[in-house]
Amino acid sequence: LRWNQQMDCITKWYTPEEIDGGKVEMSTDGKGTAPKPGQLFRNPHMASVLRSLGEYGAQEGFYKAFPGQSIVETIRKHGGVMTMEDLNDHTSTYPEPIKVSYRGIDVWECPPNGQGIAGLIAIEGLNALEQNKI
Repeated sequence: LRWNQQMDCITKWYTPEEIDGGKVEMSTDGKGTAPKPGQLFRNPHMASVLRSLGEYGAQEGFYKAFPGQSIVETIRKHGGVMTMEDLNDHTSTYPEPIKVSYRGIDVWECPPNGQGIAGLIAIEGLNALEQNKI
């Protein structure tokens, strides 16, 4: 049901010609029809992406391969300026997570510049209120 409600969010990325030509991948008929509950849905393109990731890893199997190229083409088609070099030059960081404890439960988040810090600050505020019996 939810998939059907969100098909407009998927089809907005396609031209009318692509929809008429059956190019909408996340649909059962290629034209924007969502699968019904319980209906079998196959997505060979996604299977190819997962196969490439599994065989070659994230950098070689995604960013430098056809999934990355597809991302760049879609962004450029809609007025963006991303290039394959942008994807190839990207590096990810894996910072140490930060945590606070609340009532004996540790809550872990990624450190700034993510949004997790806001939740940890709120929990620390609750801790202060409870410790001061406010």
